[in-house]
Amino acid sequence: MRFQVLGPVEALDADGGLVQLGSQKQSALLGLLLASGGRVVSVGRLVDELWGEDPPPKVHVSIQSYVANLRRILEPDRPARAAPRLLLTNPPGYCLATGPLQVDAAEFEDLARAGRAMLASDPARARELLESAAGLWRGEPYADLAAAAPALAAEARRLTELGLLAAEDRFRADLALGGHEQLVGEIERVVAAHPLRETAWCLLAVALYRSQRQVAALDAVRRAERVLADEFGLDPGPELSRLEQAILNHDPALEHGASAAADRLTVRRTADKPSTGQIELVGRDEPLAQLAAHLVDAAAGRGSVVLVTGEPGIGKTGLASVLTATAAAMGLKTGWGRCEESAGAPALWPWSQALGPLTGSGDTSAQPPLGVVAGGQRLDAAADLPVLDANAVAFRAAQGTAALLRNAGPTLLVLDDLHRADGDSLRLVRRLGPMVAGLPVLLVLTSRDAQADITPEVSDTLADLARSGLVRIGLRGLDEDGIRAYAKLDRDVDLPPAVAAVLAQRTNGNPFFVGELIRLLADQRQLTEPGAAALEVPDGVHDVVRQRIAQLPHDVERLLAAAAAYGATFDLDLVEAASGLTADAATAATEAALLAGLIVADGTEYRFTHALVREAVYARLLPGRRRRLHAAFAGLMEQRSGRTRSAELAYHHGHAGPDHARSAWTHAVRASEIAARQPAPAEAARLQDQALASLSRDSTASATERYEVLVALALARKRAGHDLQAWSAAQEAADVALAAGDVVAAARAALAITADGIWSWREYQVVDFAGVALIERLLRELPPGHEAIRALLLATLAAELYYSPDAAERAVAVSTEAESLARAFGSPQDLARILELRHVAYERPHLLAERLSAARELVELAEGADDPVAVARALVFRGRDEIESGDLSAGLRDYQRARTVAETYSLAPVLVALAWADAIVAVARGRFEEAERAVAAAYEFHAGTTLAGASTVPMALAATLNLTRRTLPSIEPVLAEAAASSGLALLRDWHALALVSAGRVEDARAGLGPWRQQPEVPADYLWLTQLTIRAELWSSLGSAEAAQDLRDQLAPYEDRVAIGGTGITMTGFVGHHLGLLARTSGDLDGAVRHLDGALRRNESAEFWPFAAASARELAVTLRQRGHPGDREAAAALVARAAGWFRGR
Repeated sequence: MRFQVLGPVEALDADGGLVQLGSQKQSALLGLLLASGGRVVSVGRLVDELWGEDPPPKVHVSIQSYVANLRRILEPDRPARAAPRLLLTNPPGYCLATGPLQVDAAEFEDLARAGRAMLASDPARARELLESAAGLWRGEPYADLAAAAPALAAEARRLTELGLLAAEDRFRADLALGGHEQLVGEIERVVAAHPLRETAWCLLAVALYRSQRQVAALDAVRRAERVLADEFGLDPGPELSRLEQAILNHDPALEHGASAAADRLTVRRTADKPSTGQIELVGRDEPLAQLAAHLVDAAAGRGSVVLVTGEPGIGKTGLASVLTATAAAMGLKTGWGRCEESAGAPALWPWSQALGPLTGSGDTSAQPPLGVVAGGQRLDAAADLPVLDANAVAFRAAQGTAALLRNAGPTLLVLDDLHRADGDSLRLVRRLGPMVAGLPVLLVLTSRDAQADITPEVSDTLADLARSGLVRIGLRGLDEDGIRAYAKLDRDVDLPPAVAAVLAQRTNGNPFFVGELIRLLADQRQLTEPGAAALEVPDGVHDVVRQRIAQLPHDVERLLAAAAAYGATFDLDLVEAASGLTADAATAATEAALLAGLIVADGTEYRFTHALVREAVYARLLPGRRRRLHAAFAGLMEQRSGRTRSAELAYHHGHAGPDHARSAWTHAVRASEIAARQPAPAEAARLQDQALASLSRDSTASATERYEVLVALALARKRAGHDLQAWSAAQEAADVALAAGDVVAAARAALAITADGIWSWREYQVVDFAGVALIERLLRELPPGHEAIRALLLATLAAELYYSPDAAERAVAVSTEAESLARAFGSPQDLARILELRHVAYERPHLLAERLSAARELVELAEGADDPVAVARALVFRGRDEIESGDLSAGLRDYQRARTVAETYSLAPVLVALAWADAIVAVARGRFEEAERAVAAAYEFHAGTTLAGASTVPMALAATLNLTRRTLPSIEPVLAEAAASSGLALLRDWHALALVSAGRVEDARAGLGPWRQQPEVPADYLWLTQLTIRAELWSSLGSAEAAQDLRDQLAPYEDRVAIGGTGITMTGFVGHHLGLLARTSGDLDGAVRHLDGALRRNESAEFWPFAAASARELAVTLRQRGHPGDREAAAALVARAAGWFRGR
């Protein structure tokens, strides 16, 4: 469609045919939109222009009717439900989406501007462009409509002026090309029609002079002087005066080829129209400047994560929108993802939206759920990959996203409304956050800041990001000047200061609230009234929204009520059907809602302009009406889509009342299964929780159905990383089965989540006695013939008893029985599962041989089953046991093999364990700076997962590092706080050792009490660590009694490495500590023997700081013993220790 306004207003179709535009007012409305140059023209201004001070009743209906007619005329082939492409609704009015070649006036201005720019450099090209511009004119601008609206008359005058300026520029080009003789007549016609244009008179005089008509040239100047004097009593301008003198003096500058005359004849042009398409913002200069600085950093390859917070409506999204426009103008790529609480939105959908433009498709609505892209492979399309838990999914997604962003170059990503994000999206934020610093990306997150809006998952995510350098920007309300600027920008009105003060008081400067009140008052034509400051205005933003809706036709409320029940983004066809409106009524109501700024088009759908609008509408619905609307949506979706929209069906059935409970939970189960396959573990768990809630309202649900939902919930929670909650669901499922008399089913439920872990999923030293009682009951009541299940129950019981201080021997016994049953009756998979559980139960110092044997068999079974996940776990088990046994090289080889497998299959639990092990190895080798970096990296990695221990393991590593490098006093306050808050004896001993190392021996004694009052150390995976710490502590305190007791306990483990777990603590070979204890007991020869053995072992293992410590203590002992040669040997040892301390 092409529009012509340089003459009577016309519209031409694709074939050049004339389109009939309808009545004069309808045509004038189109003219006003064309004259705006793509900017929005408000309904209020349209009314004022077309009807003046006396608009008819229901004038807004007339406007909507004209718009609807014009849309049918201008886009005759547009389907009934398709969004308009040309005449757009854009609150508070309408605009035309036309390009520069679709409107002759815009094309003319572009040609005229380009021609003028080339006058000096290429007058021939300038003339060509200016002639093309002149050829677009068919008569007076808006000739048939200028009288219909004041703005059209003004626009006609502006275009006429531009036409004359372009004509003068063309005359200049012709003069430069030597066409002066042919110009004279043409310029004469211009000055005859416009005798007050001094520039035209000057050009005429120059053309005459160059045509060898000097007298005529002088006469032209004097004719111009007479016109000015006779019409206005004015003297000629300086250009005319200078030109007259130049003619009289035969100035060479007037000759053809001289540029001075043309330069002097340049006149100031009228200003161009302001540029369109720019987003303007009020009162946000400072945060925008701060964000822009981060954009510059991103462009330089230095990434950052910025969180923009504030109350609803404070302008977070608006600020991010302006930043996006700024980034695009700087040449950065941009991506935007919106987190919505809408039913049916796929997990990771915000990331899919944000990353869509970077994957080569500009249409993010067509993008599938992210699904997790890594190395060019989608996880949901990789049949050969194992089932992944939430940590593995997040790890792989972060790696793939980082690679995508690295390859994309400088990028701005926005995740809007993070407080509504699904769990899988939040996990990706947590994993990616620490990686952003090394990427050319600015990741902007927006979120509400009220505690009620922040879920624990969001809080944990922000806490993790804070440790990685998260930048926070908090937005506050506008002041009175900002409110007045807002009113000027939004409504083009000068708000009286008194009104601005009232608005500031009522709204606290909240921009959304301010905007809604301004629109409400403007609609009531009271915004600038003298008494506006005294008006009664609603106190709450919800009230303002409702009052604005109440002023619209009743059908708008019906449409919006149905839309609010549907969700933040809605399908207009379904909303129309659920609302009960006719097609025409729904179309009119949609238009009115769009015009009022309550909804916006969003691709093929619509959405509320702000969550507060939807909240206001939905909160007003009575419960019965809500249920009816949700039931209507559920029915419509089933009719039109079958069961393909399971998540949405579960949502709407779930809110449609108890009669829909069965449909709600069955759809939720199906949706959970789909989410698990995406994979989206957190979303799968959420939907399974939703299924259980709906099933609880279903009076027809059977015990079997409840059992099946609970077991599925347990598995979903486990894959989502919520082990404790998973066990709770499994226990409840077992109770349901037991109540029905099905012990086997109860056992299967209890066993559903008790495998596949590197570490115990119980918190340190926590025993679930209810869980132990359940398993014991199942063992008693399990009928014969189920020996494989019995074996698994026994192995699970052994693992559950691990932290029970009085049940260590029993745990070993039941684990042994479980292994025997599995070998006799179970499958290889059953045996492998039992050996894993047995390895947990055998994490005791005196069972290393049995543990290592089990680990070796686990590796063989996993490799035989071609199970890479099991192989990685088994290698970690075996590697840890080999390190403890003193075979460091074999242990590290197994760790490296495990790492290779874990990185291939994104096995986050394995990688977390190995990350901490890397830090411990760096400590043991004396690479302390590397160890500090490794500790920080391991912590960031661990904190981004759901694995237990993220808050306690770092303390153990920090204590180990500082003890090894002899800086333990530096963290004494931190150890004191940790010991007090946790109540763990290990941390209390470490704190006491820090006090002793700082010279505060008496403080340590007072805190500890006598040796006989010390709590017994549990025989778990930290037993060797704690006893070696006690050996150093009580040796320093000089307690012979403690030394003898500790020596007796540690004596069997002299050749062991005191390593905690898979590598969260290490204190070197135990022989070193036996040497300290022997010396404290007075056995100097024994001390020399122990320390010398420890020195050799630590040196062989390249544990340089531990070797240095053994050398120092051996030197002290030799000097104390005083045998011949001891002092010389001691001196040599001290020298060797100095070289070893920081590694070779």
